Amino acid sequence: MSFLRHALAGLLALAAAAATAAPDDWRALNRQARAQAKAADHAGLHDTLVRLAPALPGSPTIVYKLAASAARLGHPDEAVAALTRLADAGLAYDLAKDEDFASLADHPGFPALRERLRANGGATGSSTRLKSFFATDWLPESLAWDEPGRRLFVSDVRHCEIRVVIDPTRPTSTDRRFARLSSSVFALGIDAKRQRLWASIATVAQADGCGEGAAKDERTALLALDLRTGRIVQRVDAGLPGVLGDLLIADDGTVYVTESLHGAVLRLRPGARAFDRLDVAGDFTSPQTPALSADGRMLIMPDYARGIGLLALDACPCAARWPANGPGVFTAGIDGAVRDGAALVAVQNGTSPPRVIRFADDLQRQQVLESGTAGLGEPTHGIVVGRSLWFIADVGWDRFEESGRRKAGAPPSHAELRALALDPDPVAVERTLRMQTQQLLDAIAPGDVAVWDHWLDPAVLQVDENDTVRGKAEILKEIQPLPKGLVGHLQVTEFRMALAGDVAVATHEDDESLDYFGQMLRSRFRMTDTWHRTAAGWRLLGSQVLAVHQDPPAATLDAATLCAYAGRYVLTPEISVTARCEGAVLVFERAGRANRTFLPELKDQFFEPGQPRTRRLFQRDAGGAITGFVDRREERDIQWKRAP
Repeated sequence: MSFLRHALAGLLALAAAAATAAPDDWRALNRQARAQAKAADHAGLHDTLVRLAPALPGSPTIVYKLAASAARLGHPDEAVAALTRLADAGLAYDLAKDEDFASLADHPGFPALRERLRANGGATGSSTRLKSFFATDWLPESLAWDEPGRRLFVSDVRHCEIRVVIDPTRPTSTDRRFARLSSSVFALGIDAKRQRLWASIATVAQADGCGEGAAKDERTALLALDLRTGRIVQRVDAGLPGVLGDLLIADDGTVYVTESLHGAVLRLRPGARAFDRLDVAGDFTSPQTPALSADGRMLIMPDYARGIGLLALDACPCAARWPANGPGVFTAGIDGAVRDGAALVAVQNGTSPPRVIRFADDLQRQQVLESGTAGLGEPTHGIVVGRSLWFIADVGWDRFEESGRRKAGAPPSHAELRALALDPDPVAVERTLRMQTQQLLDAIAPGDVAVWDHWLDPAVLQVDENDTVRGKAEILKEIQPLPKGLVGHLQVTEFRMALAGDVAVATHEDDESLDYFGQMLRSRFRMTDTWHRTAAGWRLLGSQVLAVHQDPPAATLDAATLCAYAGRYVLTPEISVTARCEGAVLVFERAGRANRTFLPELKDQFFEPGQPRTRRLFQRDAGGAITGFVDRREERDIQWKRAP
């Protein structure tokens, strides 16, 4: 929420606010760091920042200040390493204006690094303008897309209204007021199944003649509007002060809402009249737009100061888990985040420069999609529409004082709707599909139908190893727990993927281990799956399962029995083979072809190593004499006769 960037701007001079499981610890560390910075106690400041850093895993500010204190302490290599992390992340700083780094001037790697950090402020990306917004004093904050009606809803903080744009992709698109509400409108979200438009409202100083009481009262609530008429059908007051600034609607109608001024994560279950709180008080300082993990079990919570935290929904209320960011990844300063298949796409306006960025789901890699382009200004929330991210550019919050008055001499705002093409990241897609595939396999033994229902597309077709074709309903019916006495597991051991736009074809080999009443059976399967990207993520559209045939164990025949098969065998007058016994095997020779070796599986039944689909079966007459053999490939036989 862009409002929070400016509301929190003066909160901490040294580092963005952070909270741990013991909130007083970070506050004490932060006060200590500020005092040490003021006193130029660089050694003490450095030690305090090292202790503070784990509480802010996504913060580039901490890394920058650590670099500065290291430079002041005469540790140039440490300082350069920290600055390199910032440069690798695409962040921009003008080190020439910071005296803290003067001592690095003669370091061999510093001049090039300083130039990299300066150049990172250049333009990246190629978003296109879809529409300019309505007035120069407007403060658009959030978007919601009604696909069936081709309607884009836009919230306005300044005038306490929701506007609707009819098909913004058309040059002749029009807009009108959809609803005027009692307070500034922040977050929007559509529950298409229930025909509701959810909107959060709050009273803030930047509103122009609207609001519920004084801004200092911090009244805030969540409203549900009829998607057709704009009529309010439900109101849920927050039950706490602040600003309900962002929201997410799950497939089942659950609404997740964040209070972004003081820090709280709330949940409104379908049919509920009040929120339940998911987080531990003090864990988040300014939670922003959440997203669900690919399996729907984890709430991905960007915190403006700390970075991305994770809430395990089946265990909440709970403390957040703060995963480590990759070496060149920083997740603080995110205003809005949205899942795009295997990745998380975010508007990150709390960094320098502000940008649109994509993170791998494990937060180990990032890709800057848009940064420094003309007119980008301070972007805010985005939504995925088709294969594009639609987001608001140059919102205009920086033109207003905290008091709500427009800054003297501030230029007019030129907020606009932009579209940015989203091409899937192959590495992230492969990682996600492998994870989802393993989840499907893990769900087979316990008969967990919910997992299969979640990942299967409604139109899915499956061909199994027995050549049975099933649709989704038939697949789900087959998912049953293993009978008592059987313990099984399937593990993906090899995985390859080809990606073309919104379609991915994956082939993988899976090892099965089955404890069958105390006897261990092992099998292998080759599966080829077709996935396609939907608004909800990657879903399985087609699957073919093949059993991987393996050579049977070889038997041992005595020499007399084995050599009795030696001789000449004919297929036609022109085609014949000669068999000879050699050690424990039969070797077949055919003119113009390489010799072939067969091992006994049983008496009269031989196999060729590496060709488990075929067998060579010798035939006998009533008296037991060998009369020939058949080459059997599955159910089909080719007859060879023994020559006299």
